[in-house]
Amino acid sequence: MKIDERALLSFDWLWFLALVLLMTSGVLCIWSSTPGTGVNSYFGRQLLYVGIGLLLFFVLLYFDYHLVTDYVVPLYIGGVLGLALVLVAGHSVHANKSWLYGVQPSELAKVLTIAALAKYYSQIGRDYLELPELFKGGMIVALPMSLVMLQGDLGTAITFVPIFLALSFIAGLKRKYVLVSTVAVLLAAPVGW
Repeated sequence: MKIDERALLSFDWLWFLALVLLMTSGVLCIWSSTPGTGVNSYFGRQLLYVGIGLLLFFVLLYFDYHLVTDYVVPLYIGGVLGLALVLVAGHSVHANKSWLYGVQPSELAKVLTIAALAKYYSQIGRDYLELPELFKGGMIVALPMSLVMLQGDLGTAITFVPIFLALSFIAGLKRKYVLVSTVAVLLAAPVGW
């Protein structure tokens, strides 16, 4: 496979360096806080995961993302159905019923939710989102998030919120919506706590 020189020149090396530093710090934290450095230790497994992750990263650099975006609606529906199936046939680990045949469908659902929301926002022909579009985008995120909450995995469910906020901000969130949302979060924080 021939590597395109233009892809190397346009590659965000600073971002990649930050990613490598973050992974390195995580591995060092595990190394310093757990006993043993063998293959079956936490440290050894983390090194293996980092290696697999980097390999997948470089493979996916050459992956045509249009293959996902062209079929994002059925993939998203499949992800939601997978989350619903967990509620029926899943098994519990640490009081969370979020596993199905050794897999946690909520992790795949997060990726599919990002793709579905990005596809929806990309079809809007304006620089700023209006309330109806923001509401529809919120519903795309709320459906899988609610199913994950029903599984008892609040930690994973909360990760859908920054997905919605970040993509909405990139799609063109008006300042007044940001201000109103910030005030609402600050007012709701004591109640949520």
